[in-house]
Amino acid sequence: MTESEYQELMTIIDESEALNVNRVINIGKLAQLRGITPIQLMEDLEIKPQRYE
Repeated sequence: MTESEYQELMTIIDESEALNVNRVINIGKLAQLRGITPIQLMEDLEIKPQRYE
C-alpha cells in the first residue's frame, strides 16, 4: 500500500467513525424524545448493535 493509499484509507476510517458517533447521538436523542432507552429504540427499529475491536 502506498503512502497516498494509506492516507486515503485513514481518511475514510475517520469519516466512518464520525458517522458512527453521529448515529449513536441521534439514536440517543430519538430515544429520549420517545421516552424509551436507546436499547429499546434499537430493538424497536431492528437496529443491530455494532461491536468494535
